[in-house]
Amino acid sequence: LNERSAAIIAEQAAMASSEAAAVQKAAELLISSAEFHSTGMHARPETPVGVSELNLPTNLGRPYKAIVVLFMHGGCDSYNVLVPHSNCSATDLYQEYKDVRSNVALEKEKLHPIQAEPG
Repeated sequence: LNERSAAIIAEQAAMASSEAAAVQKAAELLISSAEFHSTGMHARPETPVGVSELNLPTNLGRPYKAIVVLFMHGGCDSYNVLVPHSNCSATDLYQEYKDVRSNVALEKEKLHPIQAEPG
């Protein structure tokens, strides 16, 4: 995290009513930071694992269930779904977003502003 983001997270966590609330607040702020959304790179294993090499469970007569995970290169990440536009805070969050995202940042002119009541 950059120094500013780390300071904001620490300040907000210190104001929490309990240790659990501080951890919760810190986690919420961390996942909303620009760094979290631009550095979570996934890497492919050097040697792909074949189905025959997996330790598959024995069928116990229950309906089959599976968790499917898709690694989409260039997929939709959350920091490009809701992009800071204007009037987000005393600082220019769009510029911070653009600085962190660099060449993959969405241009402000192409964004659709959301009208929301403050608070």
